Amino acid sequence: MHRFWLHRYLTGRGDTNYVVDSASIEVDRRARRTKTDAVDLRGLLALLARYVAGDRRCWRVVRVPSVAEEDARQLHRTWETLQGDRTRVINRLKAVLATHGVRLAITADFLEHVAATRVWDGGEIPPGARERLAHDWAQLENIEEQVAAVKAARARLRIDPIDRRRRVYFYGALGCVARGIPRVEIRDGPPLIRPLPRRAIWS
Repeated sequence: MHRFWLHRYLTGRGDTNYVVDSASIEVDRRARRTKTDAVDLRGLLALLARYVAGDRRCWRVVRVPSVAEEDARQLHRTWETLQGDRTRVINRLKAVLATHGVRLAITADFLEHVAATRVWDGGEIPPGARERLAHDWAQLENIEEQVAAVKAARARLRIDPIDRRRRVYFYGALGCVARGIPRVEIRDGPPLIRPLPRRAIWS
């Protein structure tokens, strides 16, 4: 789903192109299938012929976002990447400490606590472990600076695109609960309509 530039290139020169959700492609799961590129290509061409002929059940065509819409998501993706990097570095710090039977809180004075900590035999944490902890701590501080910068950039936006979708879904769901109508989930693609369980209307 991250090759939309190719769709824009093809449509820009006048070609008709469909971007399809791979999870929606119709497959006969009872049949034993030979997996080759040629067999897959013939199957996809058959589905394409059905779709062009009017059969909309064979697969789901994805709405391609505009360049501006896709670019607006980059800030949130950067945020998610940094959060994942932060978690991995913290886990590394804890793992190094655990090899020496030590548990420390990851706070601003972490390295001071590392220097003052004694292991099971009363000795200091070995120098190699301390050096690795200092290296990972420097990485964590750099990540925290980037997180703060991205957080400030998101705050400067009038409406963050991810938060906007969450708000639309939240308020839409409240209205649906009050009226007992299907709720609409706003995601990266087209709105997805799900029926609301009747018992949820009165809960």
